[in-house]
Amino acid sequence: MKRSIMPTLACAATLLAGPALAAPAFASGSDDVGWGPVRSLPFQGSQAQADGRAWDDEDNGSFNFEARIYDHSSPPWLCGHLQIKMTNPDEWDKPSYRTVKKCGPNGYGRFGMRAWDEDEPRTIAIRVCYWNQRTGRATRCGGWRLVYSVRPADE
Repeated sequence: MKRSIMPTLACAATLLAGPALAAPAFASGSDDVGWGPVRSLPFQGSQAQADGRAWDDEDNGSFNFEARIYDHSSPPWLCGHLQIKMTNPDEWDKPSYRTVKKCGPNGYGRFGMRAWDEDEPRTIAIRVCYWNQRTGRATRCGGWRLVYSVRPADE
């Protein structure tokens, strides 16, 4: 089955409206779809930020998704927190969720996945928050953003 990766309108709008300095610096392929930056709500002037990409690996026929979360200037008790929601092709399945946390200004937190036809998610949505280490809860979350949606090959 030949897949075709389609950027969503929200993703395209984010890419067009986002500041140039926050553009993802990933290698491009024929079916690469980059997304981001996507940010949390601000806390005292700082925001957690995420970006990433989705692509098909022509060599092994896999679908790949990568996300990075950054936390550059938040107070020590707050961490960048990326929530990832994936829906599967089987419409009866409930969405699956993954989270990635990044505390401190150096580097980034990373999420990566590789899937083949039957396990490839139908959609991937992300939301960027802060994780409050004092309360053990997500806070200052931005809205959910659809960053990947599969388009049937016959469209």
